[in-house]
Amino acid sequence: MNKQAAVDYIRSRENQYRSKTAFWFGFTLFFISLISLAGCYRYHVVERDGVLVNMKVVKHFIRSGKGAYYSSDFFYNGEVFSEKTNKYFIDNHPVGDLVTMKYVPGISVVLFPDENTDWMFQFGGVIAFIGLGFMVYYFRPNK
Repeated sequence: MNKQAAVDYIRSRENQYRSKTAFWFGFTLFFISLISLAGCYRYHVVERDGVLVNMKVVKHFIRSGKGAYYSSDFFYNGEVFSEKTNKYFIDNHPVGDLVTMKYVPGISVVLFPDENTDWMFQFGGVIAFIGLGFMVYYFRPNK
């Protein structure tokens, strides 16, 4: 085998390996984004079809320090819902206060009236298209 044939063989093996890697990377991105989009659908349904109801604040949860986290539990119709909040909300709404939230019966998600979940679908869609791009790259004609 001459030197040029050996180089061509090595390059073809490298391209084949890169193509398989691109395919599996794209497949993984696409699959994960579909799972993410399916999870975000509940939030979208509540945003689109939710009715405004008054829920009672029953508990605040505060984790301070690096990566502070605030959440509150709301009670409505015999169910308790948890929603991520912020320090401003906790300071202005003590336990026992009534707060207006969006609610759909049968879905365990509540949203604030002005909360927007479109960014979740946009982000998931972009990741899905990037994954599709990698998979299409695998099936491109060799040059």
